Amino acid sequence: MAIVVNQVPPTASLAQSPVAFSVSESVGLYSNLGFIYTANLYYWSGSLSSSGSYKYQLQKYPNAANYGIFDLSKILSSTFKDNAYANPSDIRYFKCEFNYQYQSGSQYITGSNVTSSVYYALDGYLLSRNQAIGTELNQNTVFYPFLTDGPQSQSALASDWGYVGIWKTALAGASAPTTASVTASYTNGTTARFAIPLSPVPAGSPTQDLVELVPFGPQTIADNTTGSFNSSLLDSYTVQAYAGTTAVGQPLYVKIFCEAKYTPVRIQYKNRYGQWNYFTFPKVSRESLKTKSRDYRPQVGSWNSSTLQYNNYESTIQKYVIDTDQTLLVNTDWLPETYNDAFKQLMVSPEIYQVEDNGNLITPLSLTTSDFQIKKVVNDQLIQYTFNFEVGQSYKLVL
Repeated sequence: MAIVVNQVPPTASLAQSPVAFSVSESVGLYSNLGFIYTANLYYWSGSLSSSGSYKYQLQKYPNAANYGIFDLSKILSSTFKDNAYANPSDIRYFKCEFNYQYQSGSQYITGSNVTSSVYYALDGYLLSRNQAIGTELNQNTVFYPFLTDGPQSQSALASDWGYVGIWKTALAGASAPTTASVTASYTNGTTARFAIPLSPVPAGSPTQDLVELVPFGPQTIADNTTGSFNSSLLDSYTVQAYAGTTAVGQPLYVKIFCEAKYTPVRIQYKNRYGQWNYFTFPKVSRESLKTKSRDYRPQVGSWNSSTLQYNNYESTIQKYVIDTDQTLLVNTDWLPETYNDAFKQLMVSPEIYQVEDNGNLITPLSLTTSDFQIKKVVNDQLIQYTFNFEVGQSYKLVL
């Protein structure tokens, strides 16, 4: 009797959360001695057809309901080793080949292999409170095919840099996007539209081409479009995905800051889809440098000369190790509650950078703030947050 597959993962799975298959067989073979369900797991990068041989064989005894449930998340998530900066389209294909096995006398009996469809895996996670196991990627966020949770209304300086990841293949009934459109509004009442065509996905749908970085920061949009998008009159703009002439998903809205009183700090961080979110901290920021050293006490004086004497530049205290710790403190402006979820993702992000010089200079950061008191307007009236980071590369270049 063939294996029956009862549960499959979404077409595109966020691999840090459960990626579940459930299988069964219906004639009672599970009561045989040593009965187990088996799953041969294939995963790969590159072309859709390049699966090769299987990487793992998993085995499950029937559970109390006589089903075998395989969660592939631990294996799949362990394969994502690149950081998002190095590989923005870090996707895996995967599939499973299911069977069963049991002992009959001195022999082991197996059935026929049942092979699943091919699925995508992304380096991300579901939200436990409002997303069920098996939620399709296009149902994870209203901004799909943009791989971000927003918020829908954001703020930026006219000089800010940044990109937003967009999923480029048709998925679970959602059309494949072909264009990102930017609609700019100016303080003189005029508007202008700028089209950013997406590169077509090549034959074989190679994983490195499934996600594209779309210009999102105002300076980056200006650098990638013709015309005068980023003029001194720019007041706000929206970024919307299109499949042909049909809008796909909700647009992202960006309001341009007035001139900042303090030196702004632009933070880029990996969100729950393995793509980028940005936030510009416009209020007071503080940088500090702390050193820590180890000393030793050398012997001074001319002990190998005819007479004993010492020079006034010799010291009996020398430092042989001097390490540095750099920290960065940033403050938000007054914010609406819609930013709270974005900051939750910042709190758990494994990859954070400070962005300067139009993206030509990045500084890796580690968030040291561990206590994030979530504020709500109904309780706190005004919402403002402070975050502390430690610079991920010391002042001294020591590899």
